[in-house]
Order: sequence, then structure tokens, then C-alpha cells
Amino acid sequence: MFLSLSKDSKKDSTPPKTTKAGDASSETTSLSAKKTVFEEGFLGNLHEPGGNPQIHQRLRDEHLAVTGGQVWTRFPPEPNGYLHIGHSKAIFVNFGYAAHNNGKCYLRYDDTNPEKEEARYFESILEIVRWLGFEPWKITYSSDYFQQLYELAVELIKRDKAYICHCTRTSRGSITVQEPNGKCD
Repeated sequence: MFLSLSKDSKKDSTPPKTTKAGDASSETTSLSAKKTVFEEGFLGNLHEPGGNPQIHQRLRDEHLAVTGGQVWTRFPPEPNGYLHIGHSKAIFVNFGYAAHNNGKCYLRYDDTNPEKEEARYFESILEIVRWLGFEPWKITYSSDYFQQLYELAVELIKRDKAYICHCTRTSRGSITVQEPNGKCD
């Protein structure tokens, strides 16, 4: 693999050795521990497990109980074509961040149209993930959750947090604005 994601190397608290000027060993000073991309820059600013803001402490507690305090991520490609270079970044960030924190990463196929998606794309995606040095903790499919997603959508509509758009394809031009009542202007 092209990146060391060992938890032990994540936080090396050993300070680098220092020497006096002119000391014979000054040429061979110890190198400080190298930082990974998950320890600096914007990826280094990601919150630690349990550090994500929540509206209620109860939600954080429930989340930590389910995950055991681990980082859980997912890589959700659509299996309707071959991956492109942008997917490699997403694979690296999702799988790499989970591995860096001794967590888990799902491969969640976003198969929104299962009847039309071909097995070769599913196989190709998994092959590329493995070629990049990662192994999914679990493989899941969005279509496995269609009924649950439908029920959640109905609940949002009942709570007046979502609505059904009754616009026709022709009335949905690029300038059309949908009103909260589901009607088009």
C-alpha cells in the first residue's frame, strides 16, 4: 500500500533528538515522525470519533454506542459505469480515514436502478478498491433500503419537512421555482 495507516504511527509522542552545534552526531539527528494527510490540512481538521456536533447529547451517545467509538465511513459509487480519477480520491479519503482511525468503511453501491445496472460495473468497482489497497468492511446496496427510505420520506412529508412535487417534466424548466406546497410557479 502507498500509505502507512498504522494507528501506532498516528501519534508518536517521542520528541526528536537534539544535539549541540559542532557535536559529531549533529549530522545524524533523528527525524521527527512524519505526519499523514489525516493529521494535517483539511483532513487533519476532521473531528475525532464522538467529536461531531449533535443537536442532542443523546444522539451522540446513541451513535457512539452503535459504532463503539470507531470511525465508520462509506464509499457510495453508482454501479452504472466505470470509475474515474475523482473516485480514487473518494476511495482514499473514505477508506483511508477509517483505516487511519482503526475504523470501518462500507462499500455501499448506490444502485438506484438495479434492473439496468450490470454486474461488470459492480465487479470493476470492487476490483479497483482492492487494487488501491483497501478492503471493504462490508458491502451493501442502496436498493436494500428502498422500503425504509420510502417510509422515511412519508414521515418527513407528514411532519411537513418535505413535499411531493406535482410538476410535469415540461413545467419544470430551468427557471421554474417550486413552492413549498408542491406547485410550480
